[in-house]
Amino acid sequence: MNDKFAAFYSTFMPGLLTILKDTPMETKNQKELRSNCIQAIGCILESVADKPEVCHADAREVTQIITELMNSGKLDDSDPQILTIQRTLS
Repeated sequence: MNDKFAAFYSTFMPGLLTILKDTPMETKNQKELRSNCIQAIGCILESVADKPEVCHADAREVTQIITELMNSGKLDDSDPQILTIQRTLS
């Protein structure tokens, strides 16, 4: 999928960023949606890693969002976002 998906980057990334920024973390379904969104963002960023001009700003924004989330104290041990963040960053 990697380099072949790069052509669709601008179609998917804005929507995923909106989901990540605007979806609350109140219910299990919302947390799972955010977790899936983080996973998809990680895959998409990986697909364009060799084109920093395409993804640099988004990668910086995602990093900031994830860092703030991890430092917020809002994640408990059962939150699916924790495992997804760990997998995405490794």
